[in-house]
Amino acid sequence: MAGVKMLLSRNLLKVITQNIANGRRMCTKELDKPVKYSASKAAAWKAEFSRSGGESSDNEAAWFQTYAVTGSVAAFLIYFCVLREESDIDDQLMMPLYDKIDGLEESQLRNALQYRLDNGLSTADITARLKEIEKSNA
Repeated sequence: MAGVKMLLSRNLLKVITQNIANGRRMCTKELDKPVKYSASKAAAWKAEFSRSGGESSDNEAAWFQTYAVTGSVAAFLIYFCVLREESDIDDQLMMPLYDKIDGLEESQLRNALQYRLDNGLSTADITARLKEIEKSNA
């Protein structure tokens, strides 16, 4: 029995080494030749296959994509709206724009007053606010 195993292993080893040697010779011969692009698989490959991950023509989303996106958005909103503590940046964002830019409210009111005068609309509330601003500036 041991002799049969030894004979098989010698023959197998001989066949393997011959195949490897033949394969190397064939590989070097094939590598020396130029590749004909129009006959290769690359000629039929489209860029959309690379983006979609294969040659399938249906661009269906993965079955778990909805769950992944929903979970990510939910985690972000829970953190941002519930768990996060307010900072000084939040206070800055909550401040009215008129407090940040001097003269903005007055110029907006003057534009609104001109629009209302041109269109024959009531201007009482705008003129009252303009008088308040002028008193506070004086």
